[in-house]
Amino acid sequence: MNLKDLVKKYRTGKKWQQRDLAAKVGVSQNYISKIELGQAVPRSERFRDRLTAALSIPKVQMLEAYAESKLSSEEAAAFRKVAFRGFKDKPRGELLTAEEEALLRHFQKLGQREKKEVLEFVGFKLRRHGDEANGS
Repeated sequence: MNLKDLVKKYRTGKKWQQRDLAAKVGVSQNYISKIELGQAVPRSERFRDRLTAALSIPKVQMLEAYAESKLSSEEAAAFRKVAFRGFKDKPRGELLTAEEEALLRHFQKLGQREKKEVLEFVGFKLRRHGDEANGS
């Protein structure tokens, strides 16, 4: 789920108007509207933390939605594929597909903060996948 859908889902689940959420996080109703229309993706981690807290969104869901909102649909699909796949003892050339290599190149162009957020998300997905594989 991307950020625009996540924010709208949680806001409407609380039966809040956009202006209610805007007042709680300290921005204009217009900015909340732009987020929900997919016209704006908040870059500020502090602002995303305020959204997460105000809407009671699990942090990992916010990270996942933010990551998906920053990537194209093809990149997001490749990202999910990598995040869920178990890694085997293979050389890197055999481990990554051409699509995954392209995604890695895209990742390398991100800023430090965005890289950190993507890595936190991938770590969560790998841990969750490991827990599911172990029956936890």
